[in-house]
Amino acid sequence: MALTVKDQKLAKDISQMIIRPLRATYHPERDLDQSVNMDDIPFISSYFDIPNRGAKIIKAVLWRPYTLQLNKDTPVIVCSHGNAENKKNSREMAYLMRKEQIAIVGFDFTGCGNSSGQYVTMGKNELPDLEDVIENIKTKFGFQKIALYGRSMGGGVSVMYAGKHPNDIVGIGCDAPFGSFDDFLENYVRLVSHKINENLVLKVWELVQEKIGIEKGEIIPIRDAQNAKAPLFIGHGESDNLVPISHSEKIIAAYGGQEKHLLRFKGDHNSKRPQDFYDQLSAFYKKILL
Repeated sequence: MALTVKDQKLAKDISQMIIRPLRATYHPERDLDQSVNMDDIPFISSYFDIPNRGAKIIKAVLWRPYTLQLNKDTPVIVCSHGNAENKKNSREMAYLMRKEQIAIVGFDFTGCGNSSGQYVTMGKNELPDLEDVIENIKTKFGFQKIALYGRSMGGGVSVMYAGKHPNDIVGIGCDAPFGSFDDFLENYVRLVSHKINENLVLKVWELVQEKIGIEKGEIIPIRDAQNAKAPLFIGHGESDNLVPISHSEKIIAAYGGQEKHLLRFKGDHNSKRPQDFYDQLSAFYKKILL
């Protein structure tokens, strides 16, 4: 059945919500180091640029306690944000781990925040971005003891990295990661349109493929999870309608590493996380990094 004009417009709107959500805008950062206090603990934030393999500029930030020296023995958490988010979320991780001698790196995926790029690609470009960020900080700062943190889209991308580079990280923490872009898209169409219409789903796929060149079956973090080895911790809201908890359940089931844990809590995709989530997440990072 052909789509009505109304549904064709709806398909276009939905595709834009996925690949071109409202972009975070904020003033460009200064290149100079800046002093920041986190509960009276002195921190330094350093902003820097990373050229990626596609000749685009990734805007990144390094958070570190004032007393922390940067070298090959320095533990670091690399934070990957969601599709409508940006690297400012990395400050939350810096605050969570503020009492530990751990560095935090955040960055805007291309197509997000202050980085170059036009579209969010749900892993197609984001995985290479993460790979380029990690290679850059290994060279720039000497980091070797690297853990990942990913939220939503960034969680799925981090799982993909863990599967493709199983020996390069010491652990991965996630908040509501997606396990399959195919499943995410179909669920998102139905969530936004409030109806089941396979032709509408197909039209959204067509528009997404046209804009970012992604194919069905191309972005499946669950598949990469099979090859991962590093310890994994996931927290996921039981009432999450945007990325249902079944995504995390499938990641856990498929994950190749022996140490893996899924924390279920009350809440949806964007609700405030319970203190237990933060307590277990920080304990996880202390265990694998210190």
